Amino acid sequence: MGGKDQWGSQPGSARSPAFAGGAVGSNFEELRILLETQMVGIVESIQSLLTSIRAGADMQTLRKHMDQIAPVVWKVLQSTENSMQQPGNETLIERGGWIVANLSKCLQSMGVMSNEEEEPVDGPADKEFRGRLASLAFDLVRETKELVRTVEDIDSKSQIMSDDSLR
Repeated sequence: MGGKDQWGSQPGSARSPAFAGGAVGSNFEELRILLETQMVGIVESIQSLLTSIRAGADMQTLRKHMDQIAPVVWKVLQSTENSMQQPGNETLIERGGWIVANLSKCLQSMGVMSNEEEEPVDGPADKEFRGRLASLAFDLVRETKELVRTVEDIDSKSQIMSDDSLR
């Protein structure tokens, strides 16, 4: 469970079985809906992770939480990147590119932490590890929320411009 099987051999090669069917969110409306929906799952999963961290959970439990978060974040990243590749989405590239980069770094860091060998596999995580993981969890939520806000803003502005062009 978890570890290298879930994350791949390289920290940047996390894969999501749920995303194997292809890209989601080829337009802003689809992307906005997907991000809003996935945001709920990410927040709930991270809240569970933080509860386990505060309770002093063992590494196996923490890895289970990390392995539940990774595919959802991966789907968000892939869907956003797919939308960035669509013609006419230069604003998303300009405003969302740095957020996607930050979110990707967070996902890679979580993969590295999930694969850390120095921590006991089944024993309790040390305080330093739990602190780094909690900080990373907050970063993931912050970056995901920022991405949702950015896409909502771009989507609402494009709808306003579209409404104005109909007049």
